Amino acid sequence: MNKQTETKRLFNDKWDTYSKAALDIDSEFCKAIKPIFKKWADEGYSPREIAHIFATAVQLVESEYILSRNVRINKEEISKRRSGGT
Repeated sequence: MNKQTETKRLFNDKWDTYSKAALDIDSEFCKAIKPIFKKWADEGYSPREIAHIFATAVQLVESEYILSRNVRINKEEISKRRSGGT
């Protein structure tokens, strides 16, 4: 995992437009999910319901990532305090 002191932004300040990295993420994500979406839609499932499941899955992945990161950071801070660091 790449440790950073400051979170990088994916939106440009002016007009809240996508940065180059955001455009790359969008393209990569669409490429990854398109075949899964098509598979289930072609089997007759509701595209709207498929999209809802995708959105929920993304929120779950986000929550898991943030939670595990925060637990790791908290453990590091406790360890530093116990060892006399600041």
